[in-house]
Amino acid sequence: MRGRVTDPRGAPIAGATVVINNAVWFNRNIVLRSGADGTYEQQLPATDAWYVRGTTTVAYNGRSYTVDLKPDYAASFSGTAGHVVNLQWTMTGAVPEDFGHSGFYGGSVEVDAGWDLSDLTDVVLTLTPVGMLLDGSAGQAITAAVVAGRSSFAVRDVPIGRYTIRATRAGAPLVFRMRYASNYVTELTTDFEPSYVGATSYGIYFSVATTPMP
Repeated sequence: MRGRVTDPRGAPIAGATVVINNAVWFNRNIVLRSGADGTYEQQLPATDAWYVRGTTTVAYNGRSYTVDLKPDYAASFSGTAGHVVNLQWTMTGAVPEDFGHSGFYGGSVEVDAGWDLSDLTDVVLTLTPVGMLLDGSAGQAITAAVVAGRSSFAVRDVPIGRYTIRATRAGAPLVFRMRYASNYVTELTTDFEPSYVGATSYGIYFSVATTPMP
């Protein structure tokens, strides 16, 4: 089997991690790197079924971000038949749900109700990019309502970058408190951080209130 790894503009990515996962047996995967031209190739055992995923690591604002790559063929295939599976770094969009995966290629801005709010109804965030996004492109301002998900309220699938964030409720400005911080602020400028140590999903986490805690 073979394929090519590209960035959001279609240029080759060298040194990306390509994981050819064994769909039958646990932890019997094949891991390789894309070449200088972004291509990879691997002869597979004739037995078993396989599927391909991958990651690339990008330096941004003094941090390293390891991001998932989107396969153009997400299902499994036999080792006998093989397959061409190209992988692309994409800034947004839903992750294929094959084999238990879920989520988005963009980050999640997750919001909790602060000390004087009972819910997050009518809370709207405005995210203004500061500088270039993770892929070097110019971002656009995003204004979106906070939406309930499986376990949190958030604006989801946001292109990863640095943003200045403001929040309102029914048109009135709210104040923020970052996770693990003690003080409320009227706006914040911040980067995404891993959802947990070693994660390839990223988030910004804070609570909002109508006034700072007395």
